[in-house]
Amino acid sequence: MIILIYFLTSFIFNVYLLVFYESILVSQYYSLKRYFKVVFTLSNYRRIIPIKTKLTRRNVLLFLASFPFCFVLPFFLSFLIVIGGYFISFPFEKRIERKYYKTAKEKLKELDLTVIGITGSYGKTTLRNYLACYLSRFIHVYSPKGNINTPKGIAKYINDTSFDDKGFLLLELGIDEIDGMDVFKKYLSLDYAFITSIGDNHLSTFNNIDNVYKGKIKIVNLLKNKKMIFLNREDLYLKEYKGECIYFKSIEGVIKEKNEKGMKVEFDNRTINIKVFNDYVFLYLGALKSFSIMLNHSEKMFYKGISNIKQIHRRQEVIKIPNGYLINDSYNSNINSVKSSLSLLDSFDGISYIITSGLVEQGKKNKENTNTLKKLLMGRNIIFVGNKRHILLKNASFNTLYIVKDIQKAYSLLESIEYNNLLVFPSGEKIHLI
Repeated sequence: MIILIYFLTSFIFNVYLLVFYESILVSQYYSLKRYFKVVFTLSNYRRIIPIKTKLTRRNVLLFLASFPFCFVLPFFLSFLIVIGGYFISFPFEKRIERKYYKTAKEKLKELDLTVIGITGSYGKTTLRNYLACYLSRFIHVYSPKGNINTPKGIAKYINDTSFDDKGFLLLELGIDEIDGMDVFKKYLSLDYAFITSIGDNHLSTFNNIDNVYKGKIKIVNLLKNKKMIFLNREDLYLKEYKGECIYFKSIEGVIKEKNEKGMKVEFDNRTINIKVFNDYVFLYLGALKSFSIMLNHSEKMFYKGISNIKQIHRRQEVIKIPNGYLINDSYNSNINSVKSSLSLLDSFDGISYIITSGLVEQGKKNKENTNTLKKLLMGRNIIFVGNKRHILLKNASFNTLYIVKDIQKAYSLLESIEYNNLLVFPSGEKIHLI
C-alpha cells in the first residue's frame, strides 16, 4: 500500500513538473538553447506557472509525446522528459510549420499587395499603427491586430485573412535572436522595410547590442529592392549603415499644447491637432513624411493622412479616471518611453502615483538601465509590484513607496490612498486598469 501511494504521488508530481517544464519550452518557441537558459536561470524559472499556459495543439502534441517517459524517469528529470518529447514531436511540428509557410507564400504571390515590414527594438508597433492610420485615408490597409509579430503568427494571419487584390499589408517583424529574421524569408518578400531603433530590448537572448543590430538589419534580405529600406538617422547604430537606404529623422516642430485629448503641434508653419501624447511623435511623423515622398503624395495628402493617426492601446494611452488621468504605458516600456510618460504625467494637476515592476528583458544592461530608471523616479510616489529585494528599490529615494506582491494588491491599495493621476508600466497584460 505504501509503495502504491509513493508511486502515485511520484507520478502525479512528475506529470505536474512535466507540464511546468513544457510551459517553459513552448514559451521559448521550441528553442532548446533558450529552454536550457531559462530553466537554469532561477529568476525566470519562477515566473512560469503551468496553470496559466494556454491549451494549444503544440502543447497537446508535446505532452502526448512526453507522457510515456513519466513511467520510466524520476520526477527530478522532468525537464529531460520534455526534451525527449521535443525530439519525438519535432518532425510533426516541422511538417506543420512548412505547410503554414508554403500556404502563406503561395497566397501572397496571387495577390497584388504592397508588403511593408517593420522591425526595431522599440517603436515598431507605434510606427506600424501610424502607417496604418495614414495609409487608410487613401487605400485599403491590412495589419494584424494586437501583438502578432512572430513568423508563425504572421503566417497564420495571412492564411486566415481574406484580402482584396490591392492594398497595403503592414507587418511587424519581431525577433529576439540574431538569426530570427531568417525564418521570415521562407515566405515573405517585402516591398518596403523600416527599422525604428537598435536598443536594449531582448538583451537576455541577443547577449549584446551589436547582435541586436546584426539581427535587425537582416530585414534587408527580405526586400525585393534592397535600397527600399527606411532607417532612423537619429539612431547611433542605424546611421552607420553602409548600404543604400532612405533615412528619416524627426520633423522640426513645437508642442504648443498637451492635454488628455492629444497635442497641438506646430511644424512647417502649420498648427495641427494630433490625437497622440508622446514627445517623440515627431520622429514617426518624419518617417511618414519620407514614405509619403516615396509614394509621390502631395503635401495636402500628407497632412490629411497624419490627421488620422491616434494613440495606441497600452502605449502611453491616456484614460480619464474619476479624479484625474491614467497613463497606460504597460506594454514593453523602455527608458525613452518612461521619460516621455513622466513628462506627460507632470503636465496633469494633482497627486500622481506610479505603478511599476521595473524594466524587463534588459540582459547585461539591466543594472545600468535600472539605475537610470531609479534616478527618473526619484522623489515620486511609487507602488512597486514585485520583490522588496529588487535592484530598483536598493538605496532609492522615493517620496512614497509601497511594495505589493501582485497587481491585484496594487489595485486594492489604490482604494485606501489619495491620488489623482496614475502612470502604469510595464509587466504585461494584467497591469493595466481596463
